[in-house]
Amino acid sequence: MIKIHTYSNGFQEEYFEAVRKNVGIGDMKAVAASSKKFLPLDFFTAKDAEGRFRELILAPYKKLKEAEQYIRKNKMAEMEAECRDNHSPHKPQLTDLYYRLYKAFGDVAKSEKDGKSLRVRLVGNTGLTVCPYCNRDYINARARNASGAQLDHFFSRSKYPVFAVSLYNLVPACGNCNRIKSGGSKAFASPFDEEINFNQEVRFSYESQDDGYIVNIETDNECMKNNLEHMKIREAYAIHERDIKMIIEKQMEYSKSQIEEFQKIFKELNDSGKIYITEEDVKRAVFGPPISEEDMKTRSLAKMYHDIYDKLGIYPVTARSDS
Repeated sequence: MIKIHTYSNGFQEEYFEAVRKNVGIGDMKAVAASSKKFLPLDFFTAKDAEGRFRELILAPYKKLKEAEQYIRKNKMAEMEAECRDNHSPHKPQLTDLYYRLYKAFGDVAKSEKDGKSLRVRLVGNTGLTVCPYCNRDYINARARNASGAQLDHFFSRSKYPVFAVSLYNLVPACGNCNRIKSGGSKAFASPFDEEINFNQEVRFSYESQDDGYIVNIETDNECMKNNLEHMKIREAYAIHERDIKMIIEKQMEYSKSQIEEFQKIFKELNDSGKIYITEEDVKRAVFGPPISEEDMKTRSLAKMYHDIYDKLGIYPVTARSDS
């Protein structure tokens, strides 16, 4: 629901260094050679094995998505033959090579720099403090080595162990979203997907019912529908009907005519008569400032408030250039 932008070059280098320290050079070369048998022919451009492994680890989401689609449609049998061993003692049943890659994720996530775990540094580099899937639960760190976020493998590392430590396959998420999503097999929408305009393609609204309101979340994007349905995000927002009610009651209390009366009274009370309160000033005092896309990364429920403010004409989207 909330877009995550690509990481800085500096952090990508930092991340790859953490992976390189936890995956031996022999395994790096072996994975680079093995994965060529089932990844798209144009996936790798580097000539050397370490360079190809680096491309795998730092591949942008779009490249990972295209690779996953290619494997699923054309190379699933080849990937299974390379990655899976039905007689393996490991759980899941992976070959020794891909099991080591699968397990390396835990060591990479815990690796520290300047006393901060990589998990904490990764979340910090996204600029997020709330879950990008639900925009509801906070994921900020509680200590230098205790992140409030879990790292969701967008493409399951059990099914696709080749992506187990790929940076853009790791989505920092709240425990609820990660736990519920983990059992899903549908095509989901990744917060790293540059082709989705999350602010436009997901919209909150409401319906009146008896003496209360129902929160609605709508989208025409099929993958986003899977997110909403499988991760039970609509159900999570059901309790926020009280927030909708509060906004509507505030709007009724501070109608345009009442705001004008408030302005008039304030001006009369002011001895000099030179201080003037605008309608925008009153809105900010009552509802807070307009909510930007950047705010949605750090404020719980910000997307819902943004859309309801728009629907009620409090802060119309068309009137602002930051939406």
